[in-house]
Amino acid sequence: MTQYRSDIDGLRAIAVLIVLLFHLDIPFITGGFIGVDVFFTISGFLISSIIIKANANNHFSYIDFYIRRATRLLPAYLTVLVTTIIAGIIILTPYALSDLLRSAIASALFFSNIFFMLNESGYFSSTTHEAPLLHTWSLSVEEQFYLFMPLCIVLWMKLSKHKLRALILIFSLIAAYLVSYFLTQYSAKLAYYFIASRAGEFLIGTAVAVCLYHYPEHFNLNKFASNCIFVISLALILVSAMNIDSKDKFPGLLTLLPCFGVAGIIIAGKNLSCWSYSVLGNKYLVFIGLISYSLYLWHWPIISYLKVLGIEFTAVVQLCVATLSMLLAYLTWRYVENPTRHSKTIKTKKVALLLYTAPAAALVLVFFVAHNAQFFPHRFDQTIVQAEVALHSKPEQGKGVCMTNDVTISESHTCMLGNKEKSKIDAVLWGDSHANHFNGFVDVIGQHFDIKVLEVSRGNCPPLLSLYVNTTNAREACIKRNNDALAYILDKKPRYVFLAGAWAGYTQGNLLSKYEQNKIAALNETIEITLNQLIAAGIYPIVIEMLPRQKVDNSRCFLKVHANRTSDELEDCRVSATSAAFPDISNAFAFLKDKYTEQASFVSVESIFCEGSDCPTYLNNIPIYRDNNHLNLLGSIELGKRFIKQNPSFL
Repeated sequence: MTQYRSDIDGLRAIAVLIVLLFHLDIPFITGGFIGVDVFFTISGFLISSIIIKANANNHFSYIDFYIRRATRLLPAYLTVLVTTIIAGIIILTPYALSDLLRSAIASALFFSNIFFMLNESGYFSSTTHEAPLLHTWSLSVEEQFYLFMPLCIVLWMKLSKHKLRALILIFSLIAAYLVSYFLTQYSAKLAYYFIASRAGEFLIGTAVAVCLYHYPEHFNLNKFASNCIFVISLALILVSAMNIDSKDKFPGLLTLLPCFGVAGIIIAGKNLSCWSYSVLGNKYLVFIGLISYSLYLWHWPIISYLKVLGIEFTAVVQLCVATLSMLLAYLTWRYVENPTRHSKTIKTKKVALLLYTAPAAALVLVFFVAHNAQFFPHRFDQTIVQAEVALHSKPEQGKGVCMTNDVTISESHTCMLGNKEKSKIDAVLWGDSHANHFNGFVDVIGQHFDIKVLEVSRGNCPPLLSLYVNTTNAREACIKRNNDALAYILDKKPRYVFLAGAWAGYTQGNLLSKYEQNKIAALNETIEITLNQLIAAGIYPIVIEMLPRQKVDNSRCFLKVHANRTSDELEDCRVSATSAAFPDISNAFAFLKDKYTEQASFVSVESIFCEGSDCPTYLNNIPIYRDNNHLNLLGSIELGKRFIKQNPSFL
């Protein structure tokens, strides 16, 4: 049952190779991330097979199981972890080094999947290459699975009725995939990293192990049948790797394709004359399969650091990365994995426990030392350090109660801008996340003109009345938030109301699906409704027009150029003005300006820092964006200073 099978090592090779090719940006491997799902199902099969056989012979020991896991995984894992940290201290800027060390602690404790779920924008985001330990999420999921799976299998085997066992296993599989499906629909990022959405992939392997152990007579396939199953199964894996992509709802039900492929190959390989042994069991694939764990560990930090350094991934670079990854994987397998795996000393309980606990403790110590040294900023030019500080400054810091999904309007001191010490609120900043990212801008205006401003913002909730916005974060709550904001404004009667929103964003996609015929007209109409209500109440509206939106996130361009980590020049750190990128929006605001010349003001953001239709993504050596369409806090403040310099008598 648990005897060595060369075809499974070959299957491991296929899994790690498609992951490697995907991370090397090979065009036709659009779904190479399914290699991880292949690993999960193989792991579920092998581990379940070991537990089932040992428990059936009354030889299973939880302690021995975890000692074997520790000695199998940790030596190579820690080798790569330490090397990655040393490289990070040399290469990474202070904030990036802080992120690396925090992720290293999470990786050592095997909860890096949770860490990246909470801290990364998503596995397929444009900034994932800046996380050298991102790939450890899958190892954390695997270890979390091993925490409860042995006990579940042992308890399951205690059931005397085989039909009940079968029903429980089938129910568990269906339940696991239903959870994965609904989690994927709810949040792709949550589903990708969360163990609950991956449990079904392991359970498919467990189901195969159960079937081959308890019902081997039902799987005595002849050569023709086993070969057919093998070909179809291998095709499922390869077709998945070449056709699934980051736009698909994944994991969800799509993981059934590669996982059923793995199950089919394992079942087909029960017949020793199956083609799986000649195709997957050849010495080249078997060799890669043997070093697959170390290859998986090494390849991503290498790719990550090269991308951080701005190295262009030409065919030559891709070949060099693959070769170096293979070489390091072989050396680690030969001189770290094998010696420790066969060592009797390292398999003692105390040593195994130290392998789990000591690295995490050491990493915590390293983190605090680095933290106290501010992550060694002296390694870089001051311009680079200041640029990174700007990139990580976010307007929502300390403003959670102001920019909230809660509909309550808060007069907390943290929500105040401008002259915070005044007793009366002179103005309200009202809008979505774009109002929030302008709070540094408005704060500068408030201080210059001695006015006190209250921020009232909510993501995906424009400051417009009577607008049907089809958003994912509770449309009714947005409507109530706006109604409450208007009621507050009409009650307090501030002199000014700043209105800000991602105006063009609401005319894209299905956010204004009710107004499919003319979304621009719908947006214009609702802006007028809002302006008219404010003007009728004797309030002066100030509409902040849209920040120029980047097609791709180029916010870090200035930092990369100054760190010599890109072939780009400062001329490449630019974005098209709104008037050029969204002429309909620009024309709409031009119409409103003419109509409300005396009754309202319109702030053209692009006129503050753009030159014609071309706008820099930095000012005075400060990157002003934090992503493709939001300002960072220091950038917002810098825009405010420039605006006041250009318009000293604005109010």
